[in-house]
Amino acid sequence: MKLKKLISFTLAALMVAAMTACGGGNGGGSTPAAPSGNSPAPEAGSSAPAGKYPEKQITVICEYSAGGAADTVSRAVAAEMQNTLGVPVVVTNKTGAAGAVGLSEGRDAAADGYTVTYIPVESTFLKGLGMTDVSSDDFQMLGRVMVMPASIVVRADAPWSTLEEFITYAAENPGTVTIGNPGAGSNFYMAAKALESVAKVQFSHVPFEGSSAAITALLGNNIMAASIAPGEAAANIGEGGDLKVLSLLSAERSTTYPDIPTAKEQGYEVSFQGWAAFGVPNGTPEDVRAALEQAIKAASDSETLKNILATKGFDDSYLSAQETADFVKTEQTKYDTIIAELDLA
Repeated sequence: MKLKKLISFTLAALMVAAMTACGGGNGGGSTPAAPSGNSPAPEAGSSAPAGKYPEKQITVICEYSAGGAADTVSRAVAAEMQNTLGVPVVVTNKTGAAGAVGLSEGRDAAADGYTVTYIPVESTFLKGLGMTDVSSDDFQMLGRVMVMPASIVVRADAPWSTLEEFITYAAENPGTVTIGNPGAGSNFYMAAKALESVAKVQFSHVPFEGSSAAITALLGNNIMAASIAPGEAAANIGEGGDLKVLSLLSAERSTTYPDIPTAKEQGYEVSFQGWAAFGVPNGTPEDVRAALEQAIKAASDSETLKNILATKGFDDSYLSAQETADFVKTEQTKYDTIIAELDLA
């Protein structure tokens, strides 16, 4: 069945991405990862650092709003990096265009090690969708710290207890099942579209500005389901909770939610997951990257980060800089194929 093409983002959104790149911009506030004295933020266009690195504040760009998975992980990692590097590490939220605004600013920042960017799965396919000219190819990877599977979440009082029951209902009521997602260009939107295609049903997809907004709509009974990471709804899942997870849309079961079956186990070949990596602009000096790679590794090894990931329902899954680069290339190939097969570009 021919699927609808993604709604194109307006020229204004792309202009915002361009205008906010290379500078402080107005796309979001900066918050210290931990209490400390603040040094001046680096100016765009500055050259590679002279002398010992680091000598001043480092900024971590997070492309998504405060309170979500990306923001939570970015702040936890930044706090641990600060402990390792001995300078303030602050997180600034640069939201918009499914992550393209923040990614563009990170790409265009000075390649001096004073701007680190949160690299999400969306970085591997936003360009392929025609939504931006920025991609993970524009960054040198520092490491991956976690993964989070896609899932189908419904209200606890919903009439479906299994994915099969949910799919059967959707088949009998084409176009009436509303599924929220974190954004029209998000990985979890694509997961719901893939499930729709494989199951040969028709959903009504409802994009939101982040998973938190989708969860709020689901709790308010404004949508019937949400395609999100279960960890993002952890506070509402479990005994006595308001939400339940019908299935993971990932290749393997989650280490955090081992009792939740995957769609693949139930006959639906759908495999999607979000992940959190970090990178710097191409051309960043090798010695600077080495220092940052070490800081990311130390953050991943810390009990503080491991505890935060476990509490939030995310899977601890570290990859080194080179392993992350190889993994990201594999993800790009995967999503290029999916975009072509689902006719999404």
